[in-house]
Amino acid sequence: MTDSNELLPEEREWVHALDIAAREAGLTAPNKYWLCMFAIQAKGDVKKALKRIANWQKIEEEYKLSQVSSEAASNWARATFPNIMFCVGKNKEHQHCMGMRPSWFDPKKLKTEEDWRLYLKNIALNLQSMSPTLSHVRRGMCSIVDQKGAGWANFDRAVEKRKSLLYQDAFPIKVKQAFVVNPPFLVSMLFKIAKLFVSAKILRRVVFVSAEELMQRFGMALLPPELGGTNTDDFFEWRGDHAVTCNLGHMSDRRGCTSLRVVVVRTEIVRRVTIVHMPLMMNTPR
Repeated sequence: MTDSNELLPEEREWVHALDIAAREAGLTAPNKYWLCMFAIQAKGDVKKALKRIANWQKIEEEYKLSQVSSEAASNWARATFPNIMFCVGKNKEHQHCMGMRPSWFDPKKLKTEEDWRLYLKNIALNLQSMSPTLSHVRRGMCSIVDQKGAGWANFDRAVEKRKSLLYQDAFPIKVKQAFVVNPPFLVSMLFKIAKLFVSAKILRRVVFVSAEELMQRFGMALLPPELGGTNTDDFFEWRGDHAVTCNLGHMSDRRGCTSLRVVVVRTEIVRRVTIVHMPLMMNTPR
């Protein structure tokens, strides 16, 4: 299956409509690639996409996430919550997946607003690495949550609610499945609390599996050693290799079109992909 940054004809219409509506509403997506992500995530539902853009803009205004470098965020995460993430990669459905170990999370370490800023930046970078191309945006992402050793000390209702605003209501991502392995005895209580701020749609996509079932779904090459696999790749290095930045071409208000070049960053390699020439303004000839 080929990963592509080419918009489908229907998606071009979605992006065109969303771009006009966003301008009229005084909203701005971080860049044109993000505009495409918002449109695809909402499946052309302009109202839904605008709400998500507004939420993201609110988060950006409050935390100034765009001003935090990826390096600073990664260094903070390594020092504050070492081993909380593990690398998985691309599954059989060609979705990008990430792994989490909640037992390494200590909510008490989020002491200052700067801590929160760096924490949310890391969540955003994690989600961005799940969508390096428009093909990945369409397929959505999955995650593996290894709950071994997790307990009440790793959970804080206020923290969960605050960060859910980013991954659930702002970032343009499709969460397809979340596989939970080694669930603790208190998982039913945690679910009851999560229902207060996590959508029923996302909760329906949480699947509890055994280590054996996880192995059948992902295979040894993708899973870490503690789950029976052989994957020892560093998550933060993998995340950096799948970061996405956009380089915009000239956009004329009259002609209303742009050639959007998406630069997919790899270690020591920059791969340029061109998205189709697409109409963006109402007065553009079709």
